[in-house]
This record gives sequence, C-alpha cells and structure tokens, in this order.
Amino acid sequence: MASCRRHSLACPVGQSARRPDQAVGHVAAPGRLAFLMASAPTHAYFFSIRLRIVLFAGMALVFTTAAFTWLALRQLDERQGAALSEHQARSAELAKRLFQQQSARLQSLGTLVADLPGVRAAMSNHDPAALARVFDPFWSDLNLTHGLDRVAFFGLDGAGLAEWGMADIGARGRELARTAARAEMPQYWLECGVKCLYTTAVPLVEGGRTIGAIVLATGLQDMVLDFRRLSGVELGIVVDAATDIVGREAGRPASGGKVLSVSGGKAYEALVNSLPLHADTRQTGKLAKSPGQDAHGPVFELAREDRHYRLYNFAAPAPGSGGVKFLAIDDVTAERREMETAVRSSMALGALILVLALGLLYLLLRSTMNRLRQATTALPLLGEGRYAEARGAFHLPRQHFPKTCLQYRDEVDDLAELTYALANTLEQLHAESRQHATSLRAQATQLEQERDFVAGLLDTAPVLILTYGHDGRIRLANAHAVRSSGLLGGNLLGQSFTGIFMNDLQAEAHAVLLRNLQPGEVPHSEGSFERADGFSHDVIWFHSSLEENSGEHLYLSVGLDVTDFRQVERNLRLLSEHDSVTGLLNRRAFKREFDTLLGADTHGMLMVFDIDEFKSVNESGGHEGGDLVLAECARFIQNLHPQPALTARLGADDFALVLTDISPAEAIVLARALNHGLPATNIENAVGMRARISSSVGLVMFPEHGGNADTLLANADIALSQARVKGHGSWHLYTLDDPYREAAGRRAYWREEVERGLDKDAFVMHFQPIMNIVSGRIGHYEALIRLRGQDGKLIPPGMFIDVAESTGLIRRIDRWVIDTVVAFVARQAPDIKIALNLSSRSFDDDVAYETMQAALARHHLTGDRLLLEITETAALANLSSAIRIMGKLRGLGCAFGLDDFGVGYSSFQYLKELPFDFVKIDGSFVNGLTLRPDDVVFVKALNDAVKGYGKATIAEFVEDEATLNILREIGVDYAQGYLIGRPAPNLL
Repeated sequence: MASCRRHSLACPVGQSARRPDQAVGHVAAPGRLAFLMASAPTHAYFFSIRLRIVLFAGMALVFTTAAFTWLALRQLDERQGAALSEHQARSAELAKRLFQQQSARLQSLGTLVADLPGVRAAMSNHDPAALARVFDPFWSDLNLTHGLDRVAFFGLDGAGLAEWGMADIGARGRELARTAARAEMPQYWLECGVKCLYTTAVPLVEGGRTIGAIVLATGLQDMVLDFRRLSGVELGIVVDAATDIVGREAGRPASGGKVLSVSGGKAYEALVNSLPLHADTRQTGKLAKSPGQDAHGPVFELAREDRHYRLYNFAAPAPGSGGVKFLAIDDVTAERREMETAVRSSMALGALILVLALGLLYLLLRSTMNRLRQATTALPLLGEGRYAEARGAFHLPRQHFPKTCLQYRDEVDDLAELTYALANTLEQLHAESRQHATSLRAQATQLEQERDFVAGLLDTAPVLILTYGHDGRIRLANAHAVRSSGLLGGNLLGQSFTGIFMNDLQAEAHAVLLRNLQPGEVPHSEGSFERADGFSHDVIWFHSSLEENSGEHLYLSVGLDVTDFRQVERNLRLLSEHDSVTGLLNRRAFKREFDTLLGADTHGMLMVFDIDEFKSVNESGGHEGGDLVLAECARFIQNLHPQPALTARLGADDFALVLTDISPAEAIVLARALNHGLPATNIENAVGMRARISSSVGLVMFPEHGGNADTLLANADIALSQARVKGHGSWHLYTLDDPYREAAGRRAYWREEVERGLDKDAFVMHFQPIMNIVSGRIGHYEALIRLRGQDGKLIPPGMFIDVAESTGLIRRIDRWVIDTVVAFVARQAPDIKIALNLSSRSFDDDVAYETMQAALARHHLTGDRLLLEITETAALANLSSAIRIMGKLRGLGCAFGLDDFGVGYSSFQYLKELPFDFVKIDGSFVNGLTLRPDDVVFVKALNDAVKGYGKATIAEFVEDEATLNILREIGVDYAQGYLIGRPAPNLL
C-alpha cells in the first residue's frame, strides 16, 4: 500500500497505509488521514492532470496551428494582391512617362525642323517648292534615324504646304496644325488604324507671330520595346475594344477588338488570340481607383502547358487614344511555383511544430508531475514528525505500478488530505523560533550601525552643529564646528557659544531669540565671527529647543557656512556694474554715478568715443584680439591727464569719460589726443598687423547741454555721429543748433512709428499686378507694404524702410510680411502667385527660412506659389550666406527674382552664380524709353544678357502704351506699372 501511495496510484479506500511497526498513538495525523480517505468517493478513478493538460493543450495547438497557417496563407495572398496592384500602377505610370518622353522628342524634332535653314522663310512665303528644296535632303535621315513616318507643313489657315512619308495622318493632322497655331503651343494625338501613329503639331513662330505648324508622326514600336526593356513585361496594342479581356467570347481576340501588335514574338500573339481557351483561368480581382488615375482593367491569369501568365489592360495615356488599350502580359511561372512551395512548406512546418510542441509539453509535464507525486509522499511524513524520511522521499527509487490498483484520484486530492498534518509539524515552529532569535540579533547590530552612522554623519556633515544649555556653554560640537572655530587643540567644549561664534551685537539679539523660543519652532539668524588667525566666516544659524531626560533644557544650533556664497554675491554685484572686459563701469552704473555727480552742481565735459573700423580689428585678430584692444583703450583713458572723474564702456566699442572743471579748449586738445593717440604697442600681437587705432569723439558740456545723464548721452551720440560723418579720427563739439539733431529726431520718430506699426498691427499689404506682355494675361502680383499713420493715411515704404534697416526692425517687418502674404495666398485661387520683397538682413541667418517653413506648414501650402525678390546689394552683402539661405528657400519651392537690376553692381557673373529665376529691370531705365534712345539700347542689352542666362525679365514703371510697345519689341517678358494696374488691397 505504501508503494501505491508513493506512486500516486489508486488503492482501495478502506485499507490502511500505516507501516506495521508504526505506533497508533504517535501523532494525531494518521487518524485524520484515515477519516479523510474513508470519506473519499468509492468509485473515483484517477485521471492524471498530465493527461488532461496534454489532451486539451494538444487540441488547442491543433486549432492554433491551423489558424496561423490559414492567416499566413491569407496574408501571402493579400501581399500578392497588393504587389499586383502596385505593378499595374507602375506599368500605367511607365506608359505615361514613355508617352511624355515621345512627346518631348517629337516636339524637339519639330523645333529642329523649324530651325533648318530656309524653312521659316518658305513657310512665311507659303512656298511648297522652296520647302521641298530645303527639307528633301533631311527627310531620309529623319525617317531612318529618328523613326519619323510622316512630316507635313501647314499654313496658319491649316492649308497643307508640303508633306513627306507614307503614313496617312488624314484630316486630323490639319486640325492639329490649326489648333497648335491658334494656341501657340504643341498639340498631340494618338490614332490607330492599320498602324498606330503618335502625331505632334508644333507651332512655328517668326518675328513674334505664328506662321504655321509642323506635324510629325511616328509609330509606337520603339515605345513598346522601351516598355518591355524597362518593365520586363510584354506589351500588346489593342484597338476598338468592345469588352475587357475577361469578358470576351471564346475564339475572339483578347480585347474584343483588333490586336495590332504584341511584343515577345508569335508565341505571345498566339497566347492573346487564344484567350480563354485551353486555360485554367481565374480573375484575380480589380484594382481600386486611386485619386487622379483611371481605373485599371481586371487581371486575368491563365496557364499554357507548364507556364503561367498574368494579363491586364489599361487605356493608352495619350489624347485621342479613344478605344486604344495596352495589354500587359507577365510571365508569373516562377511566382506561382514559389507560392505553391511556400504553401506546402507552411503546412509541413505547422505539422512539425504541432508534433514538437506536444512532445515538449509531455516532457515538461513529466518532471513536474513526478515532483508533485513525491510531494504527496513527503507531506504525511512531515505531519508525523519524520523529517529525515520526508527529505529522502523526494529521491525514492521508481517502482513498477501494482496491477491491482483500479481506483484513481487526482494528485491534488492527496495534497489536500495532508494539509492538516503539515500545519501541526513542530519542525516549522522550531525553525520560526530560530529565525526570530536571528532577527533580534540582526536588529541589535543594525541599531549599533545606525548609532555609528549618526556619529559619523555629525562629524562629516559640512555644517556647524552645537548644543548648549541656558548658560550658553557648549556641551556638544561636531568636527566641522571645531575646525571652523579655529581654536588651538580643538578644545571647544565648555566655551561660550556666543563668545566664539557671534559678536556683541549678535549675542544680544541671540539672547532675545532664545528667551522667546517655543518648542517646535526653528527660527534662523545670520551671524559672522572672526577667528584668531583673522579669517572671517559668515554663517546662517537655525535654532531649536531640546529637552533631556533629566528635564534640563538644551539648545541645538545648526550653522550653514555661507562665506563663499557671500563672496560670490559681492563679486556678482561688482560684475553687474562693471564691464567684464575692461573693468570700467557699464552703462547702467555710469548713468547712476553721472546723475549723482550732476546733482552736486559740477561743471565739466562728457566725451563719448568709439574705435574706427573696430569690426576689421575683430576680423583680423578674432574676438580675443578685439578684447585686448578694448582693454588697452580702457587703460589709456584711465591714465589720461587730467584724470577723468568717471570712465565707462557703454557697449561694443563705445566709451565715455567725464572730466570736471575743464574748459572746452582743453577738452578739444584731449579729444584730438584720443583721435590718433590710442595705444598700438600690444595691438600688433593682438590683431596680427601693425596699425595705429583711431577713434571718433563726440563732446558735450554740462550743465549747458543737459541736466541729466540720459539727455547728455543722447546729445553726445549726436555729436559722435557728426564726428563719424567727418571721417575717421575726427571730433565734434555739440551745439544746441546742431542740424544733425533734427535728422536724429526724424529717425527717432520713424523708429517709433515702425515699432507702433508692428505692435499695433498698423501695417497693410497692397498688391500690384504684373502682366505677361505676349499673352496679355496677369502672370502674378507683387506684395507692397504700407504703414497706416496715426491719422489713417497710408505711408509709402520709402519713408521708413531705411530707418527700419539701420535699427534692425526690418527683420521683424520681414517676418510680418512672410506671415501675412502666405496667409493671403492661402485664401486665393490655386493659380494665384504673389511676389514679396525680403531685406538683406533675412539672409544673415535661418530666421526668415524658418518663418517661411512654419507659415507654409501652418497654411498647408507649397512654396511654388511664392516669388521672393531681393536687391542686388542685399544679395552681395553676404554672398555665401545668401546662396545658402536661397538654396534652402528654393527647397521649399519658392522662386527668386533680382530686384532693381541695372543700378547696383550689375555683375553678370553674380547673376550666373546666384539662383535667380527672373530679373526686374530698374524703373529708372524704363520710364524714359520713349524719350531717351540710350535707355532703349541699355534695356535691350540688359534683356538680351539676362535671357542668355535662361532667366525671365520684368520691366517696372510701365505707365503708357508706347513704353509697353517698346518693351514688346525688345522682348521683355513681363511689365509692371500704373498702365497695368495700381497697387490695391485686393486682386484684380
């Protein structure tokens, strides 16, 4: 019976499992076991968990494997369908590109024929004989080399003048010629009869007028061969199709019409004509119609002997194709065989995985169930206190199963019967008591470690920690407090807390703080003390009250040493008022000190100067060299005689010095010394060149020219500007009637107006039309900015643009213009294009590009609807940066134009290097065309040169018909001016 239980076999319920030598009263567990086993069902058969898991897992694996195999096959079929759809689309797109290539080739040949010597003259004179003499020598070459089947010449009225070739283009060629001549653009037509001909009519223009058209026709055989070469798919041409290939009747051609040609030879032609006989055919589905494309025909697959073919048709992508369709024939034998192999492999792999999974599951469960069986054997032994035998039960040797065991129970049933015996085992209680004792020892050890940690923390913390009583005598001090006190030998205990770490005034305040200190409060105070070695400490203290077990009150003070922080704070305060390069006062501190000096009723002279060509110094010696020059200048002015009362660096290379009790004559002598007397000793090492630094000086007297620092500095800037106008190394003494004062006032006014326009949204855009001179249609519009004044009147840009550029506000204007124009274009029809002007500052960095990119993305626009105009001066101000930024903007689709061409450098080399699409001829040359013949010659020369670079031309200031006619004769492309239309807030 013991063997039955050890191996989890079924045993008769009424039999005892106790060994013969086991005492009945050993423990209470056996009686409990007998009761539980006696209550078990008498007809319960053992159904192993292992068998249950294997059975149900096997069924799940079978269904899962089948499902995954089905999904894999379905995905394979879907991928094949997607690939087929893409293949059809590529075939149609390839045919379209081949027709476009054929159109371009025929148009190029038409242009070539038109440019043959004598052709235009013969066409103009409607002389067929002259045409024959001119064209006959070239016909053989065009027919044999270029594959032309027909060339015909037609007059402007469609009358035929001459023709070559056997192909019949009929009345269609005459109609195409009339249409091309009227529209002044090439016309194309595909027509199939006995043979498919692709016909092109190219208009012939002479002296700005159309004199006729040339019609060229060629077959499609070269295009079919190109299609086969590029796609690897055979191609057939079918005309007059009544139905698709899948809808035809047996014995009729594949398209229901006439098969003109099939690439690949007779075998493929026979294949098409035999559809769908002798084939295991099936329609694989239809392609979905995609936006902008015609729906492709259905796909047809068939087998011939051991080969598989896929056929589909699509309309010829050419005008006039009518019932012409292309039939693509693809040999998919390898693809079909590969798919069949994949299906067989997938099914075989699924079966193999199923078998391996079941085997692996069985092996995994076998070990687990054996251990579970051993556990059910060991649990009763633990309940009886036989711990050694219980441990050995997990390694009992395997025995044969008794054949008499007929009843079966689950292993879990045996485990449940033994739970009561396991709960009463003494070994677990003994183990728990040992663990509890061990835990107590570990906690004691941890407390000792924490105590040592706190002690170490007090000694290593970078703060002062001290305790003291009511008498102020220190009871405890950490190592940092001892080191900070500076006492020899570190004997700090027993010393007075306030006597060591506070001065007398701080000690009195500390005593008041302790008297008012309540439990739970943590007030803080600041103090400073000086050690015996003279070193001072600044400390922030935090105080709290402690209570000992004896009832005595102690105080805890924790100090944070902020000596270094206070030093940094003082240094920062010094740096905030002084220039870091020169050590002089900065503008803010200088104004404060100067106002203080003026309040003391002093007299003297304020001198402001800057270094001439300091930018060149920076470029030659770098910023380090420039800083060295600034430092040398600061040293020089500090050592002047008489010595200045105040010296400052106002910014960049601007300096200021204040001299008291000095006459204007003495100040002028000193200004002349500053003009050319700046030090040059160390400059050669700094900038790599030997040159004496000069400066421009502006002088104002106080209090005669102003009673405060702001007024005097403003007047000194006016004087400095006047000195700059005189040239390098000059000085200027400010006077109350200085004429530059009025100009500075105007500049300040317009700067305020520009800032008001930007802040109050007072700028508006007007749009002036630009007309195509040949067609007479509006090509695009130019956006022109206006400022609405405070009186409501519009202010032209010439009044404020110069001030905006000199003050840097032009960058904000550029960003506003970009955002406004892009938003305006987004509201217009798709064919509307707007040109806008950008300043030279927009090409210093990427801000304009980033603004344009964000605006286009925000309004879902492409840049091809925008034309950007810049002046030649702006483009050449920073050529490398301009080329880089223009390239990035062109990447967004924007076109570029060169504005005011002819008044700047007018370098055609730069016109070649910069990526311009059009050039605007300056209006100063255009508005005098009717009066000055020299301007006509000059404009014609500019126009011819620009067109030589392949760029369009636009003429500005076109205000009368006479000027427009001259421009038309010269060949200028576009015109802009009041004759075409005035700037307005809305488009024409």
